[in-house]
Amino acid sequence: MRIDPVVEKVLAELKFNPKDCLWEKHSAVCMKHRYIEIAGQHKGVIINELSEVEKDSSNGVVSIKCTASLGKAKVITYGEASPKNNKNAYPYAMAEKRAIDRAILKLIGIHGFVYSDDE
Repeated sequence: MRIDPVVEKVLAELKFNPKDCLWEKHSAVCMKHRYIEIAGQHKGVIINELSEVEKDSSNGVVSIKCTASLGKAKVITYGEASPKNNKNAYPYAMAEKRAIDRAILKLIGIHGFVYSDDE
């Protein structure tokens, strides 16, 4: 697995061992959810708001909007779960995890280089 120098720098700052927190799936580098949460806490990411954008619980379709900030930086992003991309029985939890993970990765500067293992 090739790790971009941008990611290496962030992982070194967080004192994360790439072998513990990263894995490769379909040629994409993924970070385990628990490490993304720890990174967000360490860096000071604040989740300002989570809101439902779409919900159809009978069909397992949920979309969560996440607004988060880190210092002066702010992101708005989404997490989605549906039978097309989720096989577990907890679409709300999955959509929330995806939204928060994506927000944290964007704010700490490694989204696009690394994806959440939930995506």
